[in-house]
Amino acid sequence: MLGTQVKASPIVGTVTSATVAGTPGASVNLRSGKSFVATTSTDAVGFYDFDPAKLTPGAQYSVDVTIPKGYKSASPASQAFTGSASPMMLGPFMLN
Repeated sequence: MLGTQVKASPIVGTVTSATVAGTPGASVNLRSGKSFVATTSTDAVGFYDFDPAKLTPGAQYSVDVTIPKGYKSASPASQAFTGSASPMMLGPFMLN
């Protein structure tokens, strides 16, 4: 079931589409302002996570998805958050 898996990383989330419960192989980008901090890919069921060592507590970050071939956009376009040592589950990205 999507949304019930929790990974031991501060930032986790999913990438889905209207036709696929979880989208494997989507590139997810972690940014600080306009600078790339890290990029990861979704696993076989659409989950992604970022290494906690990449985050500075209190710093502002955003996560966005590189739109895979066959899709036009993602909703939301990005998700912003403040870095924390506590695990954080972001809302899903829906590919359109």
